[in-house]
Amino acid sequence: MTAKARILLAVASVAAAAVVVSVVIVTMSGSSVASEPLSPYSDFQLYDLEELETLQVKLTYVGPQKKPTQTLAFTSSFNTLDMSRFVPYRQPDIHYSNDDITLRTCTASPEELDLLIDKAGELEAVTNGGVAAEPIVSFMLFNSTEAGDKGFDVILNEADTAALFDKIG
Repeated sequence: MTAKARILLAVASVAAAAVVVSVVIVTMSGSSVASEPLSPYSDFQLYDLEELETLQVKLTYVGPQKKPTQTLAFTSSFNTLDMSRFVPYRQPDIHYSNDDITLRTCTASPEELDLLIDKAGELEAVTNGGVAAEPIVSFMLFNSTEAGDKGFDVILNEADTAALFDKIG
């Protein structure tokens, strides 16, 4: 199975979880506050293929749920995924508890990561960043290059999540 196929399969699983309507909202204690400033999405659009070798991406379901939903996280085969690198860039009052269960992971080529950044960047809801009124999915990027560490997180509602999956799927 190709890297793109693995990513698409995992994205489809996250998308299916995002459309589940639940009655019970899991309330977690200790929501985290971003300790590092978020970088603008445009910073990630400027990376060349060599810099994309260290890009890490994750999609986390952060909406109402009855049971945990696996986070999808991936990076290039030139890098090792490190979920702890995302933590300082978390949005306040958003619960990322699904990051704490077994993850769905895969790798992507720098070219595939570049395409993902370009396609997601076509959506104003993504590039503007921020937190939707009815949060469903966190789309988070982290990269560590010679220029330093950069993190981006946008919390999307159901419609914008569907638009993102349409773009990157």
